Parts: sequence; C-alpha cells; structure tokens
Amino acid sequence: MRNYHVVEWSPSQKCFHLQSYEEMIRDNLSVFKRGSMTDYLCIGIFETYEQASNYIHQLREMVRAGR
Repeated sequence: MRNYHVVEWSPSQKCFHLQSYEEMIRDNLSVFKRGSMTDYLCIGIFETYEQASNYIHQLREMVRAGR
C-alpha cells in the first residue's frame, strides 16, 4: 500500500485532504506520539493520485447538489 493515496475529510475545517498512504500513517503516528488530536477521517484509499483527486471532485459535486 506504500504507493497508494488517501482522501481524508476534516469535519471541523469542512475540507478534504489528499496525501499518500505512507504520509497519512506517518502523520497519524506523529499525532499519537505528541498526545494531540486530529479530526481528519480517512474516507477513501486509491491506487493513484488521479483516482483520489477524482473522488474528491465527485464528493464536492455531491455537496453542491445537496446530497
């Protein structure tokens, strides 16, 4: 899964975040070690950056359409 990409959602910031799976694990481990919190939720895992980006686009369209 090292080369996979993840889409995360932050309810508090109302925004998406796209990064590699490896970066997500590293960031989450850092948050854990600091004893802090994050509200980013992983809502998708994709083989390519393009797939993840397209997913975000689809989600934004759904939000605009009120779904």
